[in-house]
Amino acid sequence: MATAVSSAETLSELEALAYSEDSSKTTQLAALVASKVHFHCNDSHSALTLALKAGDMFDLDERSDYTQTVISAAIDQYIELRKDADINSASDDSNPYKDIVERLVKQSIGNKQSHEKIIGIALESKRLDILESVLAVGDSSVLLPYMQSKCLNFVKSHSFRTEIFKLIYKAQKSAKVSPDSIIQCLVKLDQPKECAKFLLDLIRSQEENDTLVAYQLAFDISDNVPESFTHHVSQSLGELKSDIKQEGAVSSEAISSAIDKLREILSGDISRHLNLHFLSHENNVDIKILENTLKTWGTNNSVSNNAICLENAFMHAGTTDDQFMRNNSQWLQNCSQWVKFSVIASLGLLHRNHTTKALELLQPYLPSDSREERPYEEAGAFFALGLICADHHDESVTKYLNNSLSMINSISASNDQRNVEILYHGLCLGIGTAYIGNNTEVPSDTSSEGSDPTPSTEAEAVAYKLYDVLQTDSAVAGQAAAIGIGLCMIGSADISMVETLIDYAVDTDHEKIIRGIASSIALIMFGLQDEADSIIERLCEKDDPYLRLAGAQTIAMAYCGTGDNNAVRRLLHLAVSDVNDDVRRAAATGLGFLFLQQPEYIPRMVQLLSDSFNPHVRYGAALALGITCAGTGSPEAISILEPMLKDSSDFVRQGVMISLALILIQQNEVVNPKVDQIRKVYSDVISDRYSDNLSKFGAAVSQGIIDMGGRNMTIQLISKWKNLRQNACAGMFLFTQMWSWFPLSHFISLALVPTGVIGVNKSLQPPKLKISCKGKKELFAYPPKIETAKKESRINLTLTQLSTTKAKSRSAKKADSKAKAKNDDLMELDTPTAPASLTARSAYSNEQSGEASGSTKQTKTQSNAFAIDNMTRVLNSQEEYIEWSKNSRYLPVISGRSSGIVVLADTSPNDPESLINTVILTEAPPPEPFEYPFPSDE
Repeated sequence: MATAVSSAETLSELEALAYSEDSSKTTQLAALVASKVHFHCNDSHSALTLALKAGDMFDLDERSDYTQTVISAAIDQYIELRKDADINSASDDSNPYKDIVERLVKQSIGNKQSHEKIIGIALESKRLDILESVLAVGDSSVLLPYMQSKCLNFVKSHSFRTEIFKLIYKAQKSAKVSPDSIIQCLVKLDQPKECAKFLLDLIRSQEENDTLVAYQLAFDISDNVPESFTHHVSQSLGELKSDIKQEGAVSSEAISSAIDKLREILSGDISRHLNLHFLSHENNVDIKILENTLKTWGTNNSVSNNAICLENAFMHAGTTDDQFMRNNSQWLQNCSQWVKFSVIASLGLLHRNHTTKALELLQPYLPSDSREERPYEEAGAFFALGLICADHHDESVTKYLNNSLSMINSISASNDQRNVEILYHGLCLGIGTAYIGNNTEVPSDTSSEGSDPTPSTEAEAVAYKLYDVLQTDSAVAGQAAAIGIGLCMIGSADISMVETLIDYAVDTDHEKIIRGIASSIALIMFGLQDEADSIIERLCEKDDPYLRLAGAQTIAMAYCGTGDNNAVRRLLHLAVSDVNDDVRRAAATGLGFLFLQQPEYIPRMVQLLSDSFNPHVRYGAALALGITCAGTGSPEAISILEPMLKDSSDFVRQGVMISLALILIQQNEVVNPKVDQIRKVYSDVISDRYSDNLSKFGAAVSQGIIDMGGRNMTIQLISKWKNLRQNACAGMFLFTQMWSWFPLSHFISLALVPTGVIGVNKSLQPPKLKISCKGKKELFAYPPKIETAKKESRINLTLTQLSTTKAKSRSAKKADSKAKAKNDDLMELDTPTAPASLTARSAYSNEQSGEASGSTKQTKTQSNAFAIDNMTRVLNSQEEYIEWSKNSRYLPVISGRSSGIVVLADTSPNDPESLINTVILTEAPPPEPFEYPFPSDE
């Protein structure tokens, strides 16, 4: 420091020498000394500028605060200037910080150290050449997974991410990496044909278990990527199979058989059957909760009937259990009109994925010539068909829905228009849901009529049929038709359709239609990021508030999961400055979709919005927390929402309760003690006769959400491969539109996934086996049911005692306490049980990490471990504790698998197997035919 002070006296001379055109060592030394003087005088900018003039005299290896600060500042400035650079160009001579960065990279590559740090710099500065250089000298088996992970989490540019994955895939061909990493790369590159070839290479491989690895990868593709990609992989495998048959080799039959299994897996049939069996047999719904809601709230109004309908649908989603509806015929008789529509539509949730029996299950409610028209039931059945087959294209169902649309078009002129628009409503929602994400190409001989552009897929062709329904200008039918168009064309970026919808929204006077169009435009632009900017700008500048609403929703969908700063800024601006409450609410809610990949940021982002004077902004902020933190049990989010339960606005309280339910899905009181408190809030609100209907509605729906799918399902908007689950995001987005139309609540079913482990053998059948879980059992247990809780908390009645009896009782108690104290000195204390607090998991971790010692540690570890059966619930938080014993007969073909469908290698293939009593290739039998006792439609 003394040197710096003395040098400061001649600083002007040093700077003059440093900035001279002379490039000698003396000049560089003067620049280095001047740079250090400025650094110690807290002038970091001048220190960095002069360090650049020092050239090689600036020693990158020097371990000092000065060197590290200058290097960090240079890297930051270099990245900032490279932000808009061309990814294919590394020539940035105008960038003054290039020299320090490239020296740092060259040094790291030469020393073969800090490769991860250099990869981070290359990713942020868009330098593909640096990534290639690092991969050329580093350990590919370590660097490739690291690069892939960082690319998924931090690279926002779609084009740059694609180039990175091309580079990774090129390096993977010559490196030994896990096959699932290669498949993930091909998915990111949108290369279904290459995926098919890779799977075929595994089948042809002579390595043991490679065919099973191919089966596992096929399950992963089916579960983690859009249906359109899966369809193209299956189609490519079919083409490869025909080529193999021409070879005529002895092994061609075995290969063809394996390809058939792969295609069956990719179709989703096997996954659906296994999950259906799991959800049905492991159903842990507490029916008392539903019965209490029905008993305490009653069935005297449409709000309560609708809330009970949704609560039942959410609780029993995917379980095929409709016993509650069968047992409460009186409640069903009180349902009329649109509540009746919602009740029938809820069968789509109960029987979700029961695709092969969909038409049979809903036959009593679908249109028939043998009985009178019942438009609400028939429309609800159309919608239910779509919900059952969402995510999985079923040709028989889509054909039936298309034929029904043609039939209604032909009779619309002669029938009661009121009935026709109701049928259109359910049918359009059902068609849109059935075709969501479908990318099946239109046959070559199909052509569009009139001036409409030729559709490239079946879904697009159907979308133009729905547009004809929209043009009837019926508010009820038009809203559903618009939403159906968005579902059919999700992520298609069809600008001509968007322009057509905007023009129609300007011309129509129906608010419901414009709201439907707003949602449709947002879905069409899903995931397009900056490609949607021109549409967003146009919508946000409109005077019509509902078109600005479309702009806010389009931002949320186009930038879903990106965390893009510009998109966040736009939504925040709309949330605090727009004059329309709908726009402000939608903008606040949209923040939840933007941060799906980074849930830790959302509490801080919406903290101020949750305190807004505007109740619509508060509602949106609450919903944003629920969307982003669904299933995480985030204490930060709960701490913001909990005080809002006492909000002065009834609809804000409703939104808060729903968000808390989303966050606390599959949480119990041991892991999160707030669960019991929140559940009690729900029951108290419903039982309080003075509570308003909106709050009661929110509480009832929340009870269904928190116990979703028999307590065996959760909300998942991001796949395990860190991909956006397109259909799930669309379902959650439409669920938030229940603000304007409550039947849209059913769309939340698109975001549900089972949470269990389902092991299958080489025949794709589940064997009986035991799997070890090294955690405490109470951490992952189901919440106790109401009946059990009541038995454990009986009220002890106090008996009247005489004074002499009381005196004797006190004496006896004193004697007992003295004896117990004496005995305690001679006894060892038992190991305490896990406390009902958030520290339960950390307590277990401490025991495992060695804080306990000797035999006590061994005893605790043994008592913590427990075994689970195949086809059992495994929570996301439980996966890290699942362990496959090396001595077990069955082991995963790809290590590290602990949930979902896991393909197992049999270490004793010659021994007889014991299989779980389930049929995989045929559906479980449906319940006996039953027609709910609805009153006739008015």
